[in-house]
Amino acid sequence: MLLGYGVAGVAGNFLAGARAARSPRRTLTAIAAALGAVLLAAFLAGDSAPAGTGLLLLWGLAHGGVSVALQSWFMAAAPDDVETATGLNVSVFCLAIALGALLGGLLADAYSLTSVLLAGAALALAACAVAALSGRNDQP
Repeated sequence: MLLGYGVAGVAGNFLAGARAARSPRRTLTAIAAALGAVLLAAFLAGDSAPAGTGLLLLWGLAHGGVSVALQSWFMAAAPDDVETATGLNVSVFCLAIALGALLGGLLADAYSLTSVLLAGAALALAACAVAALSGRNDQP
């Protein structure tokens, strides 16, 4: 399953790359919506192994585009200072991973593993709204 997730992630990276170059905001909106939908579907699927496998592959496909789309958005936001923008992107990405692990662990300990899926879905859908409403840095 990890191999499948990785292959789907590479495919998602290439699929999102071309779109992100033209429209990072729209690409990130679509990726966030897909991630939120996958996490919500995983919560609803329960312990179904076939559904879980399919959703894991879809998650890999969607998540594969995150880094390339974010990088495109950061570079579009600061075309005259790309080095600083990309450095900030890496820092925020690492901080998000750390906070996600911390908060996910706290939720799992306090409630259940499924609460992590719901929290992740809520955060992804909130990111979808932020990206959709930003209205900046897209080419026509």
